[in-house]
Formats: sequence, C-alpha cells, structure tokens
Amino acid sequence: MLFGLLGSGTVIVNIVVVAGGPEGLRLAEYLSFFTNRTNLYAEAVLAISGLVPRDRLPRWWDGPREAAAAHPAVTFVVFAVLLDGAPGARTITP
Repeated sequence: MLFGLLGSGTVIVNIVVVAGGPEGLRLAEYLSFFTNRTNLYAEAVLAISGLVPRDRLPRWWDGPREAAAAHPAVTFVVFAVLLDGAPGARTITP
C-alpha cells in the first residue's frame, strides 16, 4: 500500500511539473508514454493489493500483479539498453 501511494505521489508531482512547464500539460500526450501508463497501472495494482487481504483476492489477480512487476522491468531495460545517452526529443543530430 505504501509503495502504491508513493508511486501515485510521484506521478502527481510529475504531472504538476509538466503542467507548469512552458508548453503546459497535454494529458493525452502525457498518458501516451508507456512509462507513465505503466506507473499508473502498477500503483493501482499495489494499492488494491494493499487494501484487500491476500486470501480474499481472486486467483486471477496473480496475472495483473505479475504484469505490474514485468512492465516496469521492461521499461527499465528498454531505457537502459536503447535510450540511455540518446539525444532528447528536441535535439537536432547530424
């Protein structure tokens, strides 16, 4: 439950920071990033898992919990392998 709330807090802070930028917040664009959707999904799964006792969760709940663990791992690997050191979105490269 704590990690779900902590993650939600970081997403809220990120939204506020993006909204305060020069271009403002375009929510559809913000949510189009896999990283942001993954964080929101993982936070929801963590919060629900923290609120409902383990023995009361249905057996199929293991699937969403596994996805909530796998998606951030995939995001990290893609960033670490492919995107780290890549130029930014508004950088012109020869």
